[in-house]
Amino acid sequence: SGKEQQQEEQSALQFLRSQLLKATDANQAESGKFGKRKKGSEERDYCFGRIFGIMSIQRSGILATSVEHDDDVQDVVAGFANDLVELYRYKKWMREPAAQGIVTLLDSFRRKKDE
Repeated sequence: SGKEQQQEEQSALQFLRSQLLKATDANQAESGKFGKRKKGSEERDYCFGRIFGIMSIQRSGILATSVEHDDDVQDVVAGFANDLVELYRYKKWMREPAAQGIVTLLDSFRRKKDE
């Protein structure tokens, strides 16, 4: 039924976000090296990986398909927006790409609403 399909989509989106966060968490990367200080280039790679991942999910359109009707999807979108805000606050060199990501994420929903 439609309710079951919606539940599967919700779970898939939550799973997708959790996998993205896990894959782009510099503190847990490379098993056995928890807490080890990363090189600057590695740190940037993880930050940009997270931004690119969020933006790829946003550009796929999967988040905008039912965002007006689904509190769970809204929670995932809010989580991505929060992730981008955290990246904005993380380092000065992250501000511009994170701000662009926030604007792009929010603008995609404004445009969908206007359609």
